Amino acid sequence: MLYRKTIATLSPSIFFLTGCFSASMNVRPVSGDLPKFICIKENPKVAVDDFVPVIQHLLFGHGIQSEVFEETKEAPEKCGHILTYVAWRRWDVVPFLYQADLRLMRRSGEILASASYTGGGGFNFSKFAGTETKMAPVIDALLGKTSVKQLSPETDDAK
Repeated sequence: MLYRKTIATLSPSIFFLTGCFSASMNVRPVSGDLPKFICIKENPKVAVDDFVPVIQHLLFGHGIQSEVFEETKEAPEKCGHILTYVAWRRWDVVPFLYQADLRLMRRSGEILASASYTGGGGFNFSKFAGTETKMAPVIDALLGKTSVKQLSPETDDAK
């Protein structure tokens, strides 16, 4: 009898601890040709120090040059495509990237693609992975270079 009570008590706890803390993302990828140059609108409210350099590095890996412009200024004339972003971090012994939203649009404001990433929490130690590890599959999917189902093992709840 004690065995059944223990199983009944532990089963929901195990499900809660393992199933609810996976990373996920939601992507609407670019359709058609990729831009060769993207301007990134600076967001000074983002406290993830390496976020923009990582995004620029990942874009460069796809053959896309980028330039950052100040939030308070208008995009330079050469900017036919603009990337905006928001990123949040959480703290659990150390700060880590928890959530990010990206939006790629034409200069006119027409949204071409969007992606959001929400990291795992709780006992999922992949939450401590670096910004590049978390954002690489998001950028790949945003640019239509991978399907959302083909994410790394740490993002097993892909949407």
